[in-house]
Amino acid sequence: MSKIESQTDSEDQTLETHVLSNIKRIPDDFLNVLTQITLKKYLIKLTLVFSKDYKLEIIALFDTGADLNCIKERVVPKRFLQTTSERLFVINNSKLHLLGKTQASILNNGFYLKNFFVVTNDINHTIILGTPFIDISTHYKTKHNCIISKINGVRLVFPFLER
Repeated sequence: MSKIESQTDSEDQTLETHVLSNIKRIPDDFLNVLTQITLKKYLIKLTLVFSKDYKLEIIALFDTGADLNCIKERVVPKRFLQTTSERLFVINNSKLHLLGKTQASILNNGFYLKNFFVVTNDINHTIILGTPFIDISTHYKTKHNCIISKINGVRLVFPFLER
């Protein structure tokens, strides 16, 4: 019995040494990809437009880890609230209570970025801009004081509130 244990221990050490030697040889470009996948969150200033007669200057959380754009109910006029069958879960797998959905545009440099939002009170920020918004501005760059994107030749700048 002790001989078998001894062989197993030896095999484990060999496997461990092999794994550790592979870790030393991870290419730098792979590590760069991993750092780019890291979730990023920034508070940005923006103008949210529901209609010609209703727009807001507001602070939003730009969150690369959010699957949907979310907005608090108190920001959405009742006339723009629609029913939805969508469901959304947070990272701990608890369900967000959705009150509906809405559509609004983000106005920047004369350019309107139309977005859909799920309406909920179960978020800590007034607005969370997630994957749908990020997909529109796919080639965004993060600077020290803002997020910059270019869509159809129009330069869009979203200044940070804080970093």
